Amino acid sequence: MRSMIICAASASSAALSTSPRSTWNSRQHSERLAHRVLELRLAEVNSLTYRPKHTITFGEFWEKWKQTVLPQHKPSSQSSERAHLNRLLPYFAAMPMSAISAEVVQKWISQQTCAPKTVRNHIATMRILWGSAKTWGYVSHDPFEGLRLPKRGLVSRPCFRPQQPRDIISAADELYKTMFWIVAETGIRGGELRGLSGSAWSCRLRNNIRVHALDQRRSPASGVRVG
Repeated sequence: MRSMIICAASASSAALSTSPRSTWNSRQHSERLAHRVLELRLAEVNSLTYRPKHTITFGEFWEKWKQTVLPQHKPSSQSSERAHLNRLLPYFAAMPMSAISAEVVQKWISQQTCAPKTVRNHIATMRILWGSAKTWGYVSHDPFEGLRLPKRGLVSRPCFRPQQPRDIISAADELYKTMFWIVAETGIRGGELRGLSGSAWSCRLRNNIRVHALDQRRSPASGVRVG
């Protein structure tokens, strides 16, 4: 019994002797980390280019960006960017811009079930918006550094066999025959096809793709296309 009491007392004495030292070491470690964070913060504040940051949420900044930057983009770009940000807003809208980190963005990416290309497009649009926020002084960090984006797998696209385009061209009436022939021989893109002169035409060719060729509007004096 006596030996058990002596052992217990020895253990208590050892705990009392080591506990303050452990607490002191932990406190010193915490103080060093605090000083390091403070030095980084002071270096940023003392910088000649420092501007005070404003607390603003992602949704609030989107409203500003939508009114000032988005109208400067092409109409087609505006449409896609609106669609992308409408997908991002439910997750990010209420978050302060300063709280959106790479970890937060990566978590959003991991929850997406759409195609990898679609996810990449959403992040690309978010980068554009973030670039404006950084330029205007709302944020200074980069939440896209080190992101792991989904990889695009192999895509199997339908295509014609060599004889099939010939059969289509042979069976088509004009102006379709000429248009199909030009596309088959040159690989011309839809935008280039629309720039060809001639009356307006439309066609459906596989997957309900509709192509509209617009009439050229030329200035009588210079002959420069204006539309």
